[in-house]
Amino acid sequence: GAIGEFNPTDTIPNEDVVVTFSKNGYIKRVKASSFRAQRRGGKGITTAVKDEDEIASILSTKNHNTLLFFTNTGRVFRLPAYEIPEMQRTAKGQPIVQSLALAKDESVSAILDLTNTIGKHLFLISAQGTVKRIDIAEIANIRASGLIVMKPHDGDSLRWVRVTDGTDNILLVSRGGKAIQFDENDVRVMGRAAAGVRGMKVAHGDALIEGCVAGKVAKYIFTVSENGLGKISALEEYREQGRGGSGVKVGATTEKTGSIIGAYTLTEEEKVNNSVIMISKGGQTVRVPLADVRITGRTTQ
Repeated sequence: GAIGEFNPTDTIPNEDVVVTFSKNGYIKRVKASSFRAQRRGGKGITTAVKDEDEIASILSTKNHNTLLFFTNTGRVFRLPAYEIPEMQRTAKGQPIVQSLALAKDESVSAILDLTNTIGKHLFLISAQGTVKRIDIAEIANIRASGLIVMKPHDGDSLRWVRVTDGTDNILLVSRGGKAIQFDENDVRVMGRAAAGVRGMKVAHGDALIEGCVAGKVAKYIFTVSENGLGKISALEEYREQGRGGSGVKVGATTEKTGSIIGAYTLTEEEKVNNSVIMISKGGQTVRVPLADVRITGRTTQ
């Protein structure tokens, strides 16, 4: 380039990193090589959080990728990964408000890396089961002050944002162990300011814990409960329904298992080759190959 032309990415190696974000809004970037694979059932290694805090999301990305930050009030911001402070695995992180212009009661609820993602739509899901679909082109130009993508109803908040290609199924899973699967086309494409429509009827006292895409190649659903029990069952056991229903049981939730806290769809290839990283509230981290987890029926623990 010409003298005086300077691009910060030229000086930053594009290495694999893990971005962790905590419930209280602390973010950090750690080299992926800091986490080694372990055997199933191990104790893990620690990744620190401040007292009374816990990890909310963990994202595997590269330094040059741009991350999108969606907030509970329905706004989106953008930030290159290399602008997130790089720290040791044992560091607490830096408050996200130092990087994004958040309002007083606004917090980040979803982080997305669109760099290698091919899709047409963003699928937005609220804590109370309201869903919305927008065209991905709507967020091409995000101002520093953020961009509105959804206006949640009072008392509700935007929680999950997924990318779909126009032919995917959506899977919503609740803490009490209910799941519903429906075609994304049950939800029409709307403008950025719309509130959305009902995706799942969530029982009183229950709440969604995951909204994910069940694409063409997804074969399995992997669920984890709060007491550390995990299981994989075949996605075909979850029949397709229309949106707005109450769903079917995703597993037996007992005192031994505790509530469901995570649910993810897997392809055959991911089941064989990928690992899952789990973090306890106290910061113990374990990475387990999914090949070690056996496949069981839909209603088992």
